[in-house]
Amino acid sequence: MTMITDSLAVVLQRRDWENPGVTQLNRLAAHPPFASWRNSEEARTDRPSQESRSLNGEWRFAWFPAPEAVPESWLERIFLTPILSSSPQNWQMHGYDAPIYTNVTYPIAVNPPYVPTENPTGCYSLTFNIDESWLQEGQTRIILMC
Repeated sequence: MTMITDSLAVVLQRRDWENPGVTQLNRLAAHPPFASWRNSEEARTDRPSQESRSLNGEWRFAWFPAPEAVPESWLERIFLTPILSSSPQNWQMHGYDAPIYTNVTYPIAVNPPYVPTENPTGCYSLTFNIDESWLQEGQTRIILMC
């Protein structure tokens, strides 16, 4: 548990909420919540499990102007192009659609739960193999994360 050591008066005087350089105070380091090991001894080593595999890397990708424009056959090679940089990544930085940045006004109408009809959609595909040992020893589930 993290202990807050500053008094309210000190916090109010500093006005950290007005300082864009302050992104965290009295917070534990961020970390991914998903990990598994075969036993507690392996978990205590602070190393990734031998049964883990990163899915980061080169994925095949297809871009469409809206979800409704994605054809049933999108997985066929005719629609897919390799991504030159590793995934995950921002497709706008690779020439698909226009980058959107805002720090004041949202660039599209906000009408929850509805989204605009212009709703760019990216479809990703990755083929990979897993070690056969992962399917042995009574293992019944494999969790894939990216």
